[in-house]
Amino acid sequence: MPQRSLAEIKAEQEPLRKRVGDLVDQKREIEIKLDVDGAGDGLEERKANIERGIAKASAHLEELGAEHRAAITRMVESGATRVEAGVNLEHGFTRTDDAPAIEPHRKAALDGAMRTLERCQSTQVMDNRAAVAMERLCRHGDPTGSTARYLTAVGDPAYSRAFGNCSSTAPPRACA
Repeated sequence: MPQRSLAEIKAEQEPLRKRVGDLVDQKREIEIKLDVDGAGDGLEERKANIERGIAKASAHLEELGAEHRAAITRMVESGATRVEAGVNLEHGFTRTDDAPAIEPHRKAALDGAMRTLERCQSTQVMDNRAAVAMERLCRHGDPTGSTARYLTAVGDPAYSRAFGNCSSTAPPRACA
């Protein structure tokens, strides 16, 4: 197999990552439907098909990741590029400081938002379709975590107690 450039490998990885994310979202929607409505309409079969698609796409992503690491290793070994401190090429291109895949502040915000969504669904404050849309937004459309932090704040029961009973005709002090 001819060796591909980093740009070619990345060009193949990006749509595949998006596809895996979309499949995971579809699986989550089906799981919610199964929890709410029970089995039927071929949902179990659709879920199994989606799980196979996720596994296949994930395996392909792993292969592309190995190819990407090999290309970087070749570049470093040939002197075409240098690496930063903390990188170990002995076992492929890996970080020795175990850098997390997601920034800690974003992960914390996402975790809070997911707990809020679960609580809102379980108390039937939010319907499943809205929860799925909010989860998708927080996971895939919120690179800084600001939307997840906002969702966590406004989903707090104390927020509802403080501001939920305010009427638009009441004077501002009545809500304070």
